[in-house]
Amino acid sequence: MKILLLSFFFLFCFNSLCSFDPDRRVTETVRNKLSSPLSQNLMEYTTKLGDGRTVLLTSTVMSFGDEKMRRCGELSMASFAVSGILTVGIKYAVNRQRPNGGTSSFPSGHTSTAFSWAAVVSSEYPQYSIPVFAVAGLVGVSRIALDKHWTSDVIAGAVIGYFSGLFIEKISCWITDY
Repeated sequence: MKILLLSFFFLFCFNSLCSFDPDRRVTETVRNKLSSPLSQNLMEYTTKLGDGRTVLLTSTVMSFGDEKMRRCGELSMASFAVSGILTVGIKYAVNRQRPNGGTSSFPSGHTSTAFSWAAVVSSEYPQYSIPVFAVAGLVGVSRIALDKHWTSDVIAGAVIGYFSGLFIEKISCWITDY
């Protein structure tokens, strides 16, 4: 519980620090580097990998696999739920403006979803840690490139998602029969 509270404290402090000029400069640099039509099309596709529906579908399909894959799918769904509740709660509490003018920017929901799934999959299948976290990282970059989030939003989403996955893995013996 202390780790979770410290994480929230870190996120709010980090958001305060990064809401100044360095956050804007990094965000603008990423957007400018990925502004070509090909990059934008790739980012549109990549961002969908962090959509809750994609993760729920993937987790559901995994639930029909062997015992280990079923466990991974079920834990992924639980991790998605935890990260979603935390992310939405923080979004409404902070209500930060998006770079494109929208609302509820902090933290990035797509990124927290992607990292919550990656944390569980990498825990259950360590041999896939690098690819699943690379995909989760690309989801975060896509949110910046598409002008949906600031860099600090994405970092906060990654932290929330990662720790949600770790939390579910740690308490999995209490929520499942494993």
